[in-house]
Parts: sequence; structure tokens; C-alpha cells
Amino acid sequence: MSVNVTKRRYGIGDIPTLGQIEDKESRKFSSPPAKNKQSFSEETRKNKNFQKIFMPNASPEHLSERYLAWNCFGSIVVRYDGLTSYIEVDFADPSRHKNLTMPKNIHIEHASLCDTGLVLTSSNSVLYYQFDSWANNTDWSLNIDAKEEIKGIPVSYT
Repeated sequence: MSVNVTKRRYGIGDIPTLGQIEDKESRKFSSPPAKNKQSFSEETRKNKNFQKIFMPNASPEHLSERYLAWNCFGSIVVRYDGLTSYIEVDFADPSRHKNLTMPKNIHIEHASLCDTGLVLTSSNSVLYYQFDSWANNTDWSLNIDAKEEIKGIPVSYT
């Protein structure tokens, strides 16, 4: 069986010569791209409904038990019991940190975990909890303006 027969069978065109490749490359830069054609992203934005933004490893919001974070440091699970949220932090290395449970009277939406601390967000606030701090009152919170929206929150050690 010849190479051309195999190429035709699988829909592969003829192999271009070096001159054809050089000619094709020179034509790439000779004419500007058409401006009346919509890009894929513009078309997609107009015609598609995107999923709601979420943090990595987050469970859907309608569940009463949600995984908000899961990484090499551990996991953050929130359980809702009426008006109270119970945040459970399970560390991957129990010799470094003890697991903890924190009750909060707010609806937790996002969380992030690293070796030195954890960040939680609700619709209008950001809460940070420091692990193993040498000083008292290293935790902090930040209230967010009603016009702003929290879409995600990272935490890392620097």
C-alpha cells in the first residue's frame, strides 16, 4: 500500500514542500485578520450561561454539608444547623495542628486553608484565623460594602 493511499484513507492531505511552507508562513503576516468576525469568547459570552463562580473543591450551595476547601494541608467542611454554621477543619498532618470545629452565626460561602491560617467568607465579610501565633488577637475580619461581591478567596504563606 502506498503512502498516498493511506493518507487519502485517513483524510490526510499531501505533505507540503519546503517552498509551500515558506509561502504559507509569509502569507500569515501579509494581511491583517478580519475585524468583522466575532471571537469565540465574545460569541460564547452572548449565547451561553456560565456556571456560578466557586472555589476549588467546593460543594454546591444547596447542601447542608459542604466541602469548601480540600488541599495538601487539610479540608474545610461546613455543616448548617438552622442559623448556625459549624466549620470543621481537618488537617492532613495531625502532628502539626489539632483538628478544630468552630460555630459561627453566619452563612459561610467560601474558604481557603494553608499551613499558617484559614480564611472564611460570607456574603458581606472576610474572616481570617491564624494558627500557632505568638501574639494574641491575630485573627481579623473585614466587612465588605454591599455593592461589592466576594467571588473567591485565596490564602498562602509568604
